[in-house]
Amino acid sequence: MNKTRKWYELWWFWAIIVVVVFVGAFKLFSSPDDNSSSNHSTHTHTVAHKSTKKHTANAFHKDFAVGNTIKLSNGVSVRVNNIRFVKGDDVNQPDNGKRYIVANVTINNHSHGSISYNELDWNFDTNGNSKTPDIVSMNGIDEMGSGDLDKGASLTKDLVGQVPVNSKGNKTTLTYQPDTLNDNKKVHVLLINGK
Repeated sequence: MNKTRKWYELWWFWAIIVVVVFVGAFKLFSSPDDNSSSNHSTHTHTVAHKSTKKHTANAFHKDFAVGNTIKLSNGVSVRVNNIRFVKGDDVNQPDNGKRYIVANVTINNHSHGSISYNELDWNFDTNGNSKTPDIVSMNGIDEMGSGDLDKGASLTKDLVGQVPVNSKGNKTTLTYQPDTLNDNKKVHVLLINGK
């Protein structure tokens, strides 16, 4: 006598249910950094012009200018306020054929909690040669260092690097890549055009 099983007594039915549950749980708890099409976000920046327009661009696909405020999706904004060049002092001297460049940077935390900052999240890049900021102790330079920035707080500090004395033909950017961004996502601020 053939015994007909009910649909819920079949082993393959339960195997399919288990697979569907695992796939659903994997997608639910997967990293937000995955390359899913629904996870692309747009980052905006505000450019100071005579008009009051705000220009929108993807923060990871262009070189920003000194003075641009770059708003990231995590609620943090960064701005290179200005740059200046210094020769050094009795203790701190740049390498031969180079001079110090000082970038004054502001970080604003408009996120939902505190964030960490570190001068090692920044790099000076001249013609593809990327270097972390120099650690110098000179009058008039307030180095960034590292620490935590509370919700709603801001920080304005200096980053010091070395660039060739002759800027012609030497493009220099300041690259920002905190731990909270993907490895391939960086913000670039053009410091010296090199033309």
